[in-house]
Amino acid sequence: MPAYKQVILMLALFLLLLAGCTAKVEEETITDSYTPYELPIINKPNEDLLVVPLRSDGMLRDTEQYLAGSLLVVEPKYEAQIYRRGDVVYYKTPAADLEFDIARIIGLPGEVVRIKQSKIYIDGMRLDAFYGQEAFGLQGVKSPEMINMELTLPEEHYFLLGDLWWRSFYSSIVQGPVSESAIQGQVVAWTGRNQISTVHPQR
Repeated sequence: MPAYKQVILMLALFLLLLAGCTAKVEEETITDSYTPYELPIINKPNEDLLVVPLRSDGMLRDTEQYLAGSLLVVEPKYEAQIYRRGDVVYYKTPAADLEFDIARIIGLPGEVVRIKQSKIYIDGMRLDAFYGQEAFGLQGVKSPEMINMELTLPEEHYFLLGDLWWRSFYSSIVQGPVSESAIQGQVVAWTGRNQISTVHPQR
């Protein structure tokens, strides 16, 4: 075989080997198949539940239930309650101007939460859920800058984050892990009403 053909053959084999070594490894994911995209409507909550007006827009997506002023239905915290990833909780903030806020549980005690190029990873696995990356608000606005961070959660602490990250002012991106003692209850529904809007039928 002529020398130039041998060179071409060797180069082709080298390129094939290089391609095999640099092939993209399939990304591991952690999924959430049970968290609903929208809250149910309870027009007349029973007396065991709280009705609280939403004072912020950090959970605002493409639905009106998280508009500021929406009346949310909160199940008060009870003893030995277990929270799951994806739950939206009502919690006490360190702020004087907004005593309570709501956000979604992203990370559980003991987990390592990493945000890389505005995508969420849990213990190295990408969070494959509708809230696994930043949502657009009703006006189609996202954070002006790409978010990158990593946080290890202590025991009895959670990573909380509103779906509209840049408007979630008291999330774990800003204040770090949130103690379980700050959580006052879980948002389980909304009344279908805003303080200035009409009633939606219960479903």
